[in-house]
Amino acid sequence: MNNLNAPQIRVQNYDIYLNLGYHQQNILALAGITAVDYHGNNISQGLNVDDRQVNYDVAGQYRIIVSVQDQEGNYAQTAINAIVQQENNSNLSNTRLNNNQNYSNPPRAPRSKKWIFWVIGLVLIATGWAFWRQNQQQNQALQDAQSSVSSLSSASASNSSSNSQSIAKISDVNKDLQQQISALKDTVQKYKSDNDRATFENEINQLKQQNTELSNKIAQMDQNNATQSLTKTVNKLSDTVDTIGQAQSADEAQQALSNANLTNSMDKITEAINSIKDKLGL
Repeated sequence: MNNLNAPQIRVQNYDIYLNLGYHQQNILALAGITAVDYHGNNISQGLNVDDRQVNYDVAGQYRIIVSVQDQEGNYAQTAINAIVQQENNSNLSNTRLNNNQNYSNPPRAPRSKKWIFWVIGLVLIATGWAFWRQNQQQNQALQDAQSSVSSLSSASASNSSSNSQSIAKISDVNKDLQQQISALKDTVQKYKSDNDRATFENEINQLKQQNTELSNKIAQMDQNNATQSLTKTVNKLSDTVDTIGQAQSADEAQQALSNANLTNSMDKITEAINSIKDKLGL
């Protein structure tokens, strides 16, 4: 029974370099081509080279067909690339030709080194792009940081100015409140001295009106611990003024004023204002 298994062609170098103008070059040795049949027998002596497509007088890349047929008539072929170039680029090929090595242990033909330059070029491009990109990001980050600092500085200055104005308003209201408490004390003391009920009631009504105006002023301000304390004290003062106004005698008015303990309330307002100033660094 005939063997129908094709022989095997073994190629070490599918790209070979040939000398320009040199027509008797050993293609098989340059490509390191050998052949074995199905049984593993070396049939390299039967290799056939078809280089009819190669123009040895014109530099370029060409196709060479290598084929072989075993004793049983089974056929195999393969193709390799031939690069025809100047002799000074293929000294290694000439050396191998001159050594006249056999097929059973063929030398390796030199591979193209062009890919190395491509790789180096790509690496340089990638490195340059990465460096440029990093610089762009750093510059952008610096600009963003500068913009943030500028915005924060402006916001800080604006907040500082706003806080200062708010504290100034609170301090002014606190002064008005102190003046009203002082005026209430004077009214009670004067009533106790001259026992003039009409004058007493008139001054109490004026204090009520001032208290209402002060309460409206506080309501229009930013609310914080100090304004809350002011509101409580103003409300307490309003209740105290009403209680004193209803007193039937100077002694009863004096007792109502003492029970109100307005001085303690004013101390709490002062503490609240100082606490806010400390937090704001004012």
